Amino acid sequence: MEWVDATKTYFEYFESNYLFFSTMLASKAAPSFRRKFLEFLIEAFKDEVDKTKNHSLNADIIVKFAANAYVGVLESWLKEGMPYPPYVMAKEMGILLERIVDAHKFYMRQGFTESPKYFIKMLPKSD
Repeated sequence: MEWVDATKTYFEYFESNYLFFSTMLASKAAPSFRRKFLEFLIEAFKDEVDKTKNHSLNADIIVKFAANAYVGVLESWLKEGMPYPPYVMAKEMGILLERIVDAHKFYMRQGFTESPKYFIKMLPKSD
């Protein structure tokens, strides 16, 4: 499933149930709800991480980063009274989430090579 499509479905649902989610997330009235929602997103995102594309990155960290970013942006959107329609949020968040899981490609394009623990900048070869 593409990130944009999945995100669109969620944001349409949040818009339809604004009163509930703005109370449960944005007002921090129910911290246990936020924690459970975050756990749900972490589990949902686990299946979406391309492990071959991100083989040098820790999938657990990628998933937690993406899920926490998602919840944070959602909370802001609700607190601000949904200033953008769901399709705009879906497009922007979907693109950002796709970029997060494409971080490996970014580093490789920048001339880094991977080692078991980190990326190392490749030096130009001298003759």
